[in-house]
Formats: sequence, structure tokens, C-alpha cells
Amino acid sequence: MKSLEAASQNTADSIFVRQNESYLLDCLLEQRKRYAFAKRLQRTQSIIMIALTAFSAISSATGLELLTAIYGLVSVIVLVANKYYGKWIASVKREAATIQQFFDVVLFSAAVGNSELEWGNCPSRIDIAKHIGDYTDQERADVKNWYSDYSRLSGSQQVFYCQSENERWTKNIIKDYMVLQIIVWTVVTLPVIISFFVFNPSVIKAICVCTWLIPIGEYAVSSIYKTIGCRNMHEKIKREVHTIEESLYGDSDDLVSSLMNLQQSIYKSRYESLLIPDWFYSRRKPKYQKTEDRIARKISNS
Repeated sequence: MKSLEAASQNTADSIFVRQNESYLLDCLLEQRKRYAFAKRLQRTQSIIMIALTAFSAISSATGLELLTAIYGLVSVIVLVANKYYGKWIASVKREAATIQQFFDVVLFSAAVGNSELEWGNCPSRIDIAKHIGDYTDQERADVKNWYSDYSRLSGSQQVFYCQSENERWTKNIIKDYMVLQIIVWTVVTLPVIISFFVFNPSVIKAICVCTWLIPIGEYAVSSIYKTIGCRNMHEKIKREVHTIEESLYGDSDDLVSSLMNLQQSIYKSRYESLLIPDWFYSRRKPKYQKTEDRIARKISNS
């Protein structure tokens, strides 16, 4: 399977080796730090939604009209605040995705031998230097070997398989997390709906239920919309990956152009994708990494 170019590839200049340079590891730590901040913002938003649900259950159970009125007011405030809060989260996600894009482009452009500017959406090294913090070797060790080892392959092939690894990893972890999300929100909202029918249902309480459904419903619809958009985006990336794989050993200029287009799709998916909690990522990481390393060994040795 390996071409002559692959056989002559200098492993010292491979993506697998270069990705562990201190400067690039700092980029990974910085993007992770910013994603973590976006996740904290989203977690706060989720906690508020859960608190509203609990408050609604209490007001339904007690039948106090004052609680119902207070809840209605708070729901309207939360509904408006969610719009601005969502924009803040999106802005932080884009910052993180841009730093991650820089990490990829530095590695990928060197692997195929073209300019970083040709890849698009890549900040300058000066801009990156302004925003990257100082990290220790111990912290850097946690993000070493970001991509699996394809160093025996040609530069273009290394880029492609690293991009494919990225697509598989993201698709799998989002799929697993969405199952958890469905379970959690079912457990949270179902008791509130049941409480309406159990504790003296009335027109006022029906209005109360509809009121709490507005901010929570808006949040749920937004999450569903993002999930559908995320799924469609990854289906598009999957099709691009399959198309490129069929021509992986064809004309090198066309291949590099296709890889750059694929990278733009990956960049967009990163800032539009769902945020996965760090604890969930940490639990899944060993399993996913083991699978990707096995795939890399099979491809490199075939």
C-alpha cells in the first residue's frame, strides 16, 4: 500500500514527531483551556435550566400563586438572557477552534510542503503568541501524541489519516454524549409534567407548566438544532473523507487541495459542534485512543 514517497518519508519531520514541539503543545493546552471555559458557561446555563424545572415542580406541588407569578417572571428573564449567553459561548468556542486550527495547519502545511496561508482561517504566529499562556512540561505531557503515528506514510497521507482520526473521534464522542443527554433531560423534566397531573391540576397550573416550558423548550430546541446541524456536518465530512480516500494515491496537487477543503470543514465543525464535558471526554479517551492507535498501526503496516 505504501508509495515510494511514503518509503522515503523522514520520520523525524513527521506529524507524529513535530506535534510534540513545546510551542504546539502550548497551543493545544490553550485551546483546551478556552473550550473548558465555554463548557463552564454552558454548565451554568444547564444548572439554571434544571433549577427552573425544580422550581416549577415545587410551585405545581404547593399550588402557591405567588410562586407561579415569580416563576413566570424569572422564565422571561432567562429566555432573554439565554440569547446573549449563547453568543458568548459561541465566541469562546470560535477562539478555541481557531487556535486548534493553527495547530493543525502548522503541522499539515509542513507535511505537504506548502504555505500556512494557503489553508485559510489560520491566525498569524504573532497573534497566536499574544494569546498563548505559559505552561509547564508536566502540563504539556498531558497533550503529547495528539495524533496517532502515521510517520511511515507520505506527508499527504499523514495529513489525511490525522484528519480522519479527528472525524472519527468527534463523531463517536458526540454520539455517546447525546445518549446521556437524552437520559438526563428525560429524568429532569418528566417528574415536573407528572406533578401537574398529580397535584390538583388547574388552568393556572397549566399556564405555569407552559411558562416553564418556554425557556426550557427554547433551550431544548436549540440543543436539538445544534445536534442535527452537528450530525449533518459530520455526514458531510464523512463523505469528503471517503472521496479523498478513493483518490489518496492520485495527483498530489488535487489531493492537497482536497485536504485543505476538508480542513475547512473540520474547522467549522469545531466551533459549531456540541461541547463535551471534560469528565466525559476523560472517561472515553483511553478507549478511543486505543482504537485509533490500532488503526494507525494497521494502516502503516499494510
